Amino acid sequence: MRLKHLTLLFVWGVFLASCRNTRVEPAVAGSSLVRGGPFDGKRIHAVLLNGGGNKEQNYRSHLLHLVHLAELLDVAGVPQENVAVFSGDGPDPEPDLAIRGRNESRKHFWLVEGTGALAWLRPPKQYRNTELPPHRVLPATREALATWFENAKSRLKPGDTLFFFVTDHGTKNDQNPENNHIVLWGPQAHLAVEELRVWLAEIDPQVRVVMLMSQCFSGAFARLMWTRTEGNEPAGNVCGFFASTQDRPAYGCYPENLDKNNIGHAFHMFRAWARESSLYRAHDVVLAADDTPDVPVRTSDHYLEFLIRRFADEKGITLEAAADALLEEAWGEKGQWEPHLRLLDKIGQAFGMFSARSLAELAERTAALPDVAQQLRNVSRSWRGAWHDANAANWQRFLEQRPEWRARLGALEPQKLTDDERRSLAQELLPALHAYARQQPENWQRLRRLWRSTREAEGASYRMEVRQAALLRMRSVLLRVAGLQYLKSYATPEERRAYASLVRCEDLRLPPRKFPEPGVRTTPPFPEFEEDVARVKAALPAWMGIQFRPVSEDVAKAKELPGGAAAIITVYPDSPAQAAGLEQGDIVLGPPGRPFSEKGQVRSWIMLSA
Repeated sequence: MRLKHLTLLFVWGVFLASCRNTRVEPAVAGSSLVRGGPFDGKRIHAVLLNGGGNKEQNYRSHLLHLVHLAELLDVAGVPQENVAVFSGDGPDPEPDLAIRGRNESRKHFWLVEGTGALAWLRPPKQYRNTELPPHRVLPATREALATWFENAKSRLKPGDTLFFFVTDHGTKNDQNPENNHIVLWGPQAHLAVEELRVWLAEIDPQVRVVMLMSQCFSGAFARLMWTRTEGNEPAGNVCGFFASTQDRPAYGCYPENLDKNNIGHAFHMFRAWARESSLYRAHDVVLAADDTPDVPVRTSDHYLEFLIRRFADEKGITLEAAADALLEEAWGEKGQWEPHLRLLDKIGQAFGMFSARSLAELAERTAALPDVAQQLRNVSRSWRGAWHDANAANWQRFLEQRPEWRARLGALEPQKLTDDERRSLAQELLPALHAYARQQPENWQRLRRLWRSTREAEGASYRMEVRQAALLRMRSVLLRVAGLQYLKSYATPEERRAYASLVRCEDLRLPPRKFPEPGVRTTPPFPEFEEDVARVKAALPAWMGIQFRPVSEDVAKAKELPGGAAAIITVYPDSPAQAAGLEQGDIVLGPPGRPFSEKGQVRSWIMLSA
């Protein structure tokens, strides 16, 4: 389905959602439902893990994950003594959590981005001790975790559920990306997939293990579904949900959360779980709702892809060919796949794209997207560099022509300012800087154009990153349908049993009550892909085809050159610069009669030209 009239389709989509059930229930072969059973809070044992690494990278967003999940489990009836929280340095009173103060004077703040003024105006990173009352916070170390798992051997009984949540940084194991790491507290401390596998294997095999992991490269931990299995198929009692694939970072780790809504996979999963009751269904909600570059992974879908790959190997064809053949079979009975088709359409609508029906179509229609995304990243960096250069020059002129501000700032030590002092200073300084910039109409227009172009390019660049992730999410849904068709037509009884057990494991259902929902960032549907590309093309910067650097002070002084003179160090072949006769070693002064006065001004002049 192509988006022709975005507003109309959005309204129509809301109408359809109100009239039809869009849930994708746990299914074995497109029709047989599998449910995870009632929720018994007293039989849930939860481990909440945030390693953090060190206080500089142990971000407040991680703590907020723990806060929201602890509250949800409490409302669900999980006893406090059943919840173990491992975070940072644990009970050590020394600060272990990074928090940035809030600067409420955001108006005109764009004028100081990239300038020395940030030393006085931007709140520095602050550090606090991790606290999560009424829970006692344990150190996120291998030793502390090993002790908990050792005690869990006797504490966890058949029929219990271990809920293992990770909010943290994850690292990729370049030697073996199937054995990626969870970052723990301390220098170079981490927990690998294989290490966690050993601990889980020692727990009673009749204890269900459900993982929810939001760290980078977390998809590698989906392999733990093969823990405690005796045959070729997963036992089905270890399952989980992961923010991204084993080769992709996850979004949502940031030093501060005060100026942003809750962002990323874990917050969306909490919200969807509270609303849908089923953790299995929450995953599909997040596929269309999370507007970050995350690519959520689920063990049952991971297993279906494994089955298709094995099926393809037996036939001597590619995974894509096998999947598309199975999809062609499935679409012969589209009625039974309607929930999955609606999910594909919903993902396409949310991110301004088509809704694919095969992997071949997906690949063909998106082949150019990575190149477009890379070009937009480059354009964004160029616009931001030119904007920051112009801001820095404007700031220096302001200080030169407003000596009272130079003297006032010079008397202040930035690191000693309190948050209140920074806010008070910003409330005076930013309006003064804004008024000064507006007194120079030509310079003011240039600053605004550079700022707006930067925002436009960065917004489009980010949307392209999200679209790439959305296509991978769409691919996972297509592979799921193909895998379910395989189960229906070709699978062995053992394969069907393994899949049904995984789905039952994943379908962790909350009791029927009102749960707290973290606020998450919600955005309107993205513009249509083609519209986004056209808009950005219209705003692309001009190009001359040179690399340059500022003229040295000695040369500038000897030749009495203006402050913005630039020395050409490279002239690209077949460029406008080469056609104009410019050569390496030439010095660019500026357009006739209007010499550049700012360092780096040649870049913004080029970019803003026709």
